[in-house]
Amino acid sequence: MANFLKNVNESVLTIPQVDDENGVTIYVVSFRIGEITWTVRRRYNKFVELYEKLNKTFQLDCKLLPPKRFLGNRSPNFIQQRQLGLQKFLSHLMYTTKYTDLPFKVFDAPQLIPRDLALFLDFHKYDVFFLLQEMASEFSHKGNLIVSKIEPCIFNVFQLYAIKQQINEPLSQLQQATIRFKSGFDDSNDFRHILHVCNNIQDVRVEGSSSCLGSSNIVPNNYITDLKVFENIETLTLHQVNLNNVFVTSIELLREKLTSLTIMKSGVKTISQVLLGNDNMEEGKVVWKKLTRLDLSQNHLKEIDESITLAPYLTHFMVNENYLTQLKNLRTLRHLAYISAIANKLTGVEDLKGHIGHLIHLNLSKNNITSLETFSNLISLESLVLHPNSINNPDEVQHIKNLPKLHSLVLSGKLITTNEYFNSVRKWFRAPVALHLEKAGPLIRIYQRQC
Repeated sequence: MANFLKNVNESVLTIPQVDDENGVTIYVVSFRIGEITWTVRRRYNKFVELYEKLNKTFQLDCKLLPPKRFLGNRSPNFIQQRQLGLQKFLSHLMYTTKYTDLPFKVFDAPQLIPRDLALFLDFHKYDVFFLLQEMASEFSHKGNLIVSKIEPCIFNVFQLYAIKQQINEPLSQLQQATIRFKSGFDDSNDFRHILHVCNNIQDVRVEGSSSCLGSSNIVPNNYITDLKVFENIETLTLHQVNLNNVFVTSIELLREKLTSLTIMKSGVKTISQVLLGNDNMEEGKVVWKKLTRLDLSQNHLKEIDESITLAPYLTHFMVNENYLTQLKNLRTLRHLAYISAIANKLTGVEDLKGHIGHLIHLNLSKNNITSLETFSNLISLESLVLHPNSINNPDEVQHIKNLPKLHSLVLSGKLITTNEYFNSVRKWFRAPVALHLEKAGPLIRIYQRQC
């Protein structure tokens, strides 16, 4: 992450390239701070707007900005001259111009640029200080609304890293005062607004990425951060994150706090990565005491290992779009009522047989199930979804005909739309039974009314 305050002497600004976009000349500004680089694409009139904004406050030299030209402004020689002139213009604004005199004496005051210049160069996207200023400004106006909302508050990994950096290496009060004076910031940009929101929100969503951020060479998932700032968190969603760099670093806090956890498209290979992290499986010491909902859909799970027992109070368990062939190690989860394992490689539920007495809803759509024999002892089951699978023999329904609470069965297949299949299924259920064929495709919904 870029930090201009600490690396002024390691920063370089150039305009190495000019592009033509539909007859409009675009100047590509390249900026480097330490090892971080990014580019900004601006047409000439944006440079003019920047000059006018800064000139209102700082009375800049009128000769700084290359002048407008109405004739011949498309010639290669002119564009090259303007390219060099605009580079000198920005460099002068960045490193030479004295924007104001401080009203008090400050030793080692941090070097800072005006806010308009920072926004022009996209500092608010890539520099830790300006990124936090943008967040603080938003939270100062919407903080209470964000905290009171039912929807999750969304952060990206890069923002969390910036927050952690500020907590670990806070600026002194003198530095903060200097920054506010030189940049025109007020208390609405104070870091305390970020802490207020983070400390009070209960529902958090974190977006990660293994691709470069914008035009920079920053890869968010390469940054190590944590979730410790969310002191009252109850619901957490992680999407495309590096678990080791974000989640595992806060696992002790999350075990005590979370009631709902969703981790999607994050390359999870084992349940233990999530529930155990780097800890050892010692009874009672690593139990998720409040977790009732766990969603690990769209990952790389091939089995449900025994660490799932570390979440003994689960009621909802979702593992859609993985590579599971069995539903193992769930027999001790006495509160489990809802399982969704859509789009896996399951052929049956042998491991559930006779062990889960409170299972109410089971969705095994898009698997490889050909028989219902292994479902016969799921005595609490009320809803069973099996479309599309390969249950082409209607007599398979006899295995679940005596499930006392089953009132919804969803099947699909090439043969299911025929009247013969309907009638064969109907005979196995206690009357009255309602059969419904979805018009959208070969899908049968069977509802058994309770007598």
